[in-house]
This record gives sequence, C-alpha cells and structure tokens, in this order.
Amino acid sequence: MKKFDEAQLEAAIIQLLEQQGYPYVSGVALTEQTSRAPEAVLIEDDLRAFLAGQYKADGITDAEIDAVIRQLQMLPASDLYDSNKQFCEWLSDGFLLKREDPKQKDLYIQLLDFSSSDQNIYKLVNQLKIEGRETHRIPDGILYVNGLPLVVFEFKSAIKEDEANIHHAYVQLTTRYRRDIPQLFVYNALCVISDGVNNKMGVLPCFKWVVFNDVRQWGTSPSLQDESRSLSYIFHGFESHKPDSSNSESCCSLPLLDRY
Repeated sequence: MKKFDEAQLEAAIIQLLEQQGYPYVSGVALTEQTSRAPEAVLIEDDLRAFLAGQYKADGITDAEIDAVIRQLQMLPASDLYDSNKQFCEWLSDGFLLKREDPKQKDLYIQLLDFSSSDQNIYKLVNQLKIEGRETHRIPDGILYVNGLPLVVFEFKSAIKEDEANIHHAYVQLTTRYRRDIPQLFVYNALCVISDGVNNKMGVLPCFKWVVFNDVRQWGTSPSLQDESRSLSYIFHGFESHKPDSSNSESCCSLPLLDRY
C-alpha cells in the first residue's frame, strides 16, 4: 500500500475546502490566466472586480481602485511586523479613500464583505511559484479572498517523522518563506501547518500558534462550514494591540477553531 505522503495530504485538504465552496485553481493555471509579475502575491484582477462591484453604487472609478491597490502595494516587506499590523487594521476596520473628485466625500473602503450576502471572491491556489530576493518559493496552498493571500498552508507527512514533520513545516514558514518571500506575509492573516495528524494555526510575524484537534475539523467545524463565518472567525477574532517590553512580538490574540 502506498504511504500517505505530502502530495496526498495536500490533495485531500484541497478537496475538503472545495466541498465547503472554495473554488480551486492551480498555481500554474493562475500564472497562465493572469498577467501577475513573478514576485507578485496579490491577484489584482480579483481585487479590482470586488471593489468595482462593492462600490458600484458609489461610482468608484478605475483611478480610485488603482489608488487602493497602490496603498496596499506600498506596505514594505522590509518592515514585516508593522506592515502586517497595518494591513490587518485595514482589513478589520476599513479605511477612508480620497475621491478623485474633491467635491465628493471620502469613500469608506472595506476589503472584505462581512455581510450575509457574501460578495467576496474566493480562490484556493496551490503550488504558486513566487520569486523572492535570491530564490523562489512555492507554498503548498494559499487561500485568496478578493485577491488577498490571507491564509497560507504548509503540509508535511506524519510518516516521515525525522525528515518532514510538522516542525519542519513551521520552520519552512517562519524561517525560509519569511526570509525569501516576505511580501507574501505582508497580507497574511493566518498560517496553517499540518502533517495530517497534528495541526496548528498562527500568525507568522508574531509566532503565536494554537492547536486544533484534527484535520477533519476543516470539513465539519461550524466555523469552516460557511465562508462568511470563517471570515468572521479569522478577522473579527483579532484583538490588536501594540507591542510592549514584556512581549515584543505580540500583535493579536487568536481564538480556537471551536469558537462557534
């Protein structure tokens, strides 16, 4: 019998998330379908489409959508902690956008739709090649919402305890990916690591990780059965605060998956 390896685990998780309504596209297909630069981590077409639809009644212009995208892209990966903290504040609280027409009032922009109508654009992408400072990296999975890479997945095999266990997944994210493709984590809200038996989630810049019981929760937990509830769990669960001398890496407090 063939052993359950990382590729099979990745395929199983993708299938579980597809069953919950998250459309899947491979990294190769995404690169072929879009004009993204090799180092880009945003899916600009999805972000444009979301903003154009959400703010159609407000008469949002192409130039104003460009301004939102530029504001996001200007967050420097060189200062990952502060950039990620700023992004998460925009994500949860929204921000005001100066209108192209100075006679119009500022437009309150929210990057996500938390309403029951759920007009968010979801995309689950695996094996997306991202060029970094000196080399490229290929994350196992990324959950995009409105073109934003909010959740990053890294999988290892439980049968390779000495070669590729869950600790190796943690090192992969917090050391190699953070060093080589920090731009991905500017827009990150949650990281998930799993070997199919042990599962943890956390926020990379803060190194805060919590355990959830088993991988089957991803298909049965109430917090993951509904996309809007999943967004509410990820983002409204944040308790942002400034770092202090007692905990220089603290930036948020994550609830457990069984919160709902």
